[in-house]
Amino acid sequence: MARAAASLIKQFPFVRGVMVSGELSKNLATGKCDVDFFVIAEPGRVWIARTLLILFKKIFLLNRKKYFCVNTFTAADALEFDEKNLYTAAEIAYLKPIYGARICRDFAAANGWMKGFFPNFDPALIPEVRCAVSDTPSGLQRVLERLLGFLPLDRIDSALLQWMERVWARRYPGLDDEKRRHAFRSTKSESRTYPSDYQEHVLAWYEKQMNAFAGAIAELP
Repeated sequence: MARAAASLIKQFPFVRGVMVSGELSKNLATGKCDVDFFVIAEPGRVWIARTLLILFKKIFLLNRKKYFCVNTFTAADALEFDEKNLYTAAEIAYLKPIYGARICRDFAAANGWMKGFFPNFDPALIPEVRCAVSDTPSGLQRVLERLLGFLPLDRIDSALLQWMERVWARRYPGLDDEKRRHAFRSTKSESRTYPSDYQEHVLAWYEKQMNAFAGAIAELP
């Protein structure tokens, strides 16, 4: 199902790479898990690509996200993550490329800082996509991009970003500006939505375990 969904996602305008993330990428998926996707988009078109995919999910899939959960987008010219911690390193290291092998390898190389947490990780080992979907842009994608090229795409992309920022503020009024910016990373080059903020919980748990381990070591004779 992940490959079928990725084959569909790659038809959309301005999509340049697709990777599986979440539980499935870590071989921890159960029947209740969603299939999460990490999408790399054409620079300056992150919010157009995101909006088209979300509209498709809402209209044609009746907003069901089990096999079509597109919650992370980044631009092809902004591949390096600024959050450099164990949680983010694990998320990046376990991504499984489905479409756009070259840009996916570039993404891993741009985040080479993760080797501080996973020293054996080597982006050169990310395989070429053979059994999934082709790296070649589809004819439908080329046609759609050509048709959309007559529109003021820069202005539209910026307007969609500003609109979503207002949506997050209205939908989560209990979050202050700082927490909302952290939970909904929204810039011209990225869109990452983490309303439950698992990162904070996981890092807090990890720090607690490490402190307990250090305390146990200190008590050794």
